[in-house]
Amino acid sequence: MRKDIIFGVDQSFSSTGLSIKNRITGDSIELSIMRSGKHLDWFDRAESIAKGIVSIAEGYSEPILVLEGLPFGNLPGNSGKNLAGLQFVIITKWRDVQGEGRDFIVAPTALKKFATGSGKAAKDDMVYALPTDIQSEVRAQPKSKGRHDLADAWWLSEYYIREIYSE
Repeated sequence: MRKDIIFGVDQSFSSTGLSIKNRITGDSIELSIMRSGKHLDWFDRAESIAKGIVSIAEGYSEPILVLEGLPFGNLPGNSGKNLAGLQFVIITKWRDVQGEGRDFIVAPTALKKFATGSGKAAKDDMVYALPTDIQSEVRAQPKSKGRHDLADAWWLSEYYIREIYSE
């Protein structure tokens, strides 16, 4: 089993971005979108997303999960509550399999500042700040199908490698 694997996850009910990287080399292993069935209720969708992430992680030895914190101030209606629930389910399922101390949460403003130099960067700024080869792959994904989630996931795994692991 491969060790030193980082799972950057930008959680969302519509399109969860997933970036799997080698912590030592920084090489990308996978960059993909996970979707949950819209016919399911919020609880089953959260369970489906969390199980999907954990299922992929079981193929690796001692992976690290890196999630983006929740931007409570910018979410309409119950969106913040639903995303908080999703984050809780993901971390709980992850810890059931991987154990405590193998997950990190990065504040949205810290991630934006790391990627673009500004903690107030727009979603497209995160895409345009990507390396050219990754940017073309991410830009091939329509905005409505998870482009920004992919970009954030990639930056989450990169943040861990450069800011947390290097300490």
